[in-house]
Amino acid sequence: MLIKRVTNLTLSPRSLVSGAFFMGLLVLGSSAVASGGGESRLSDEPIPLQIEAIPERPAPILNLGASFLETGTLSRGIELPTGAVWQPSLLLFGTLRSALQTFDDGIEHTSEWANRLDLFAQLRLSGTESL
Repeated sequence: MLIKRVTNLTLSPRSLVSGAFFMGLLVLGSSAVASGGGESRLSDEPIPLQIEAIPERPAPILNLGASFLETGTLSRGIELPTGAVWQPSLLLFGTLRSALQTFDDGIEHTSEWANRLDLFAQLRLSGTESL
């Protein structure tokens, strides 16, 4: 039944008008770009990467073993009887959010202090194995 409705699709005058409107926008926009006319909101001059605005990454709560995204030599690790070499590390990180809010609807005045603590842990056994 649904396929029959899609195949018997009829175009209303409203859909034809809106389709013509959007097609006109497409044609006008492409002719303005092709002719080089009109003023663009964006500059054509490139600017360097603005890295001053990016804040420093906060330190994790707990970092045991190899540091996260650290450069340098790798540790020897632990060789298992199967021949696999593990370089275990544990990373504990999270966020703490706190909000104080109040609401007065004219009948009752309500205030509350809400807190949320999200803790995450990542146990890495090697460069490619993690839990």
